[in-house]
Amino acid sequence: MNRLCISLLTASAAVVFVLSSHVGVAVALFIGAIALLPAAWRSGRLAAVTAFVLPLLLFASVATVHKKSNVSMLSGEETAFIVVVKETPRLDGNRFRVVVETTAGERLQLASRLQSESEQRLGKLLPGDHCRVNGKLSEPAPPRNRYAFDYSRYLYEQRIHWLLEVESGSFVCKRPDGLSLLTHLQAFRAQLLHEAAAAFPEEAGGIVLALTLGERFYVEEDVIEAYSTLGIIHLLAISGLHVGLVTGAAFFICIRIGLTRERAALFMLILLPIFAILAGAAPPVVRASAMAFVFFLFALRKWRIHPLFGFATIYFLYLLLDPYKLFQLGFQLSFLVSFALIFSAKTIQTANGGYLRQMCTVTTIAQFAGLPLIFFHFYEWSPFSLLLNLVYIPLVSFIVLPFSFLSLIAFVWLPEQVNLFIGLLESLLTFVHPTLLKLSESTFQLVLGKPPVWLVVAMYGALAFAFVHWQEQKWPLPIAFLPFVACLIVGAVAPYVQSKAAVTMIDVGQGDSFLIELPYRKGIYMIDTGGVAVYGEEEDWQQRKNTFDPGSDVIAPFLKAKGISKIDMLVLTHGDYDHIGGATGLLNEINVEQVIYPKGPVEKETEIELLENIHASPTNLHFTRANEVLAENWYVLHPPEGEHFTGNDGSIVIFAEIEGVTFLFTGDLEETGEQRLMRSYPGIQADVLKVGHHGSLSSTTEPFISQVAPRYAFISAGPQNRFGHPHPEVVERLERANMIVWRTDLHGMVELTLSNGEIEAVETMLKP
Repeated sequence: MNRLCISLLTASAAVVFVLSSHVGVAVALFIGAIALLPAAWRSGRLAAVTAFVLPLLLFASVATVHKKSNVSMLSGEETAFIVVVKETPRLDGNRFRVVVETTAGERLQLASRLQSESEQRLGKLLPGDHCRVNGKLSEPAPPRNRYAFDYSRYLYEQRIHWLLEVESGSFVCKRPDGLSLLTHLQAFRAQLLHEAAAAFPEEAGGIVLALTLGERFYVEEDVIEAYSTLGIIHLLAISGLHVGLVTGAAFFICIRIGLTRERAALFMLILLPIFAILAGAAPPVVRASAMAFVFFLFALRKWRIHPLFGFATIYFLYLLLDPYKLFQLGFQLSFLVSFALIFSAKTIQTANGGYLRQMCTVTTIAQFAGLPLIFFHFYEWSPFSLLLNLVYIPLVSFIVLPFSFLSLIAFVWLPEQVNLFIGLLESLLTFVHPTLLKLSESTFQLVLGKPPVWLVVAMYGALAFAFVHWQEQKWPLPIAFLPFVACLIVGAVAPYVQSKAAVTMIDVGQGDSFLIELPYRKGIYMIDTGGVAVYGEEEDWQQRKNTFDPGSDVIAPFLKAKGISKIDMLVLTHGDYDHIGGATGLLNEINVEQVIYPKGPVEKETEIELLENIHASPTNLHFTRANEVLAENWYVLHPPEGEHFTGNDGSIVIFAEIEGVTFLFTGDLEETGEQRLMRSYPGIQADVLKVGHHGSLSSTTEPFISQVAPRYAFISAGPQNRFGHPHPEVVERLERANMIVWRTDLHGMVELTLSNGEIEAVETMLKP
């Protein structure tokens, strides 16, 4: 059996064990593989089975060691620490964050809310600095919404088990002597980041730091969003192409200055590890640098090696050092795309039509190889990205990237005044980025939703089929890709055959947001969007670059994960920020056919701005009053025509019957509004009550509960919120009425599945 097949089986063994979250599964696989050995011996396939069994055994041992050692040595009661800074700190306004390590070797995610501008000096701490701090430990919280980023799991895979919130002003730091070469390199990178970010103009500087030092934090948020939307975000990361260009240029310079090829190769073996560290040591950088290292090492020794064998070996060794890397998207995309390109080398080489045809072939293979993962992690894809990559890959690789390196080199070695490269780069980006921003606003996005694992596997099976037939040229290319297109159609159609309705209370913190999905996607309705209110004005130094918006950061990703790209009706119950604050972010991400708003005086600036934006957009804006039917079995009960209600009592109240289950959504309705509702609708009853005003004591009175007589109740309130919602007395009233109560502060997101007049299933994100 050739080395190529052995290397692939070896790599597959690594995947099998790492993906086996339960050790028993891996043990069963191992025993099953051992049982195949006698049959393999008789059939002459011993090498194949051995290539799988031995790596599996090795990974069983290594992964078990990693798992057993990935535990905390702290009790959680400690308050005083001596820590070592392990990476470049992140300073965003008045929030300071950095990964540190205790003297006992425990890694912690440190954070601090700065109280004065002078404390921003902490952002200039360097890897290797020792600090004495006082603070409080807390465990990372699990995700509160389905499909949300699992920060606790991410930290666990970084071997971090505690968050350390440090008291402002308690930092006492110093830089010790005798630090390692690695630490000095990391410190040099951090210091270069600080100085270059301060010296360079914001737009061009962010791009330079992203492409040279692997740090995207300084790139403007709208630019990041545009690159991501258009499917070219990989251009802002140091990828294999970038590493290849840099190493190729460095090797060429070595030859031009008179070094022999052997000395040039030896120089590259020294340069590549240093470059990987300075570039941030992300998985794509490590993978590309390691492959280049192997290439120069074998060239120096005059050894021959199949590229795929070297690739599989690097993959195998990388996972041996850190099995958790397999779960990082950067690792997955880097190795999958590289494997697809190596596997399709013959297709690329035989592409007729010169450089342009080869460029199109490489781009198409890379795009499709990463597409199932893109759908799995981001739920959408822009078909326009294929064309954009053809334009922007050469632009970034051969113009922006060289200018970025020249700018940084000139900044380090020449006086800042003569650094002309950054000025030229800024002039170029003045034309490039506005174009990208315009395109991102109008480009079509294919929203597939989060495909199940079986569909991702089917997609890759279909892609393997397509790539093989493309290489062998047996069938026309469109025919070869038909199975993959069929997989996309299955994923897109799946929600439209769902025969049950769903009502979801989304956890947006201290605010309201509800999603209603009718069977067979006959209607997608939403009530409120949450919003983060700001109390008091912040000084300039306190303002953060990255602000949280529940509309774009929570609701939109959740909808896209469900395959929802359009909302038929968005009801904004009233003008409080915790109900409408996320609307703008949501409208920027999701197509909304109609927005419903209560008819009455509009006085708040946030309301006026939102309504003006909606009015200027294609979305239909409709003002409603009581006795209007919004949709089938959707009735507006409040506010009444001719009566004047302001504030919370001006909330839209909706009575809805969904698959035979009745709901009463009350917004922030308080006692006065509840009394009016009982007078106007004396026979009103509902199975499910959305408790008014987050469970405030001024709402959900005893008479109101008695008249509505619900069996279930929703309470949307932030955990440990400053208002004390829901009020204990209100909770007691609901319990006395023998209701089942779902609360976002305790349960996180809550989803009800409805069918035939019954709540068939209840799913909560958290178990209180």
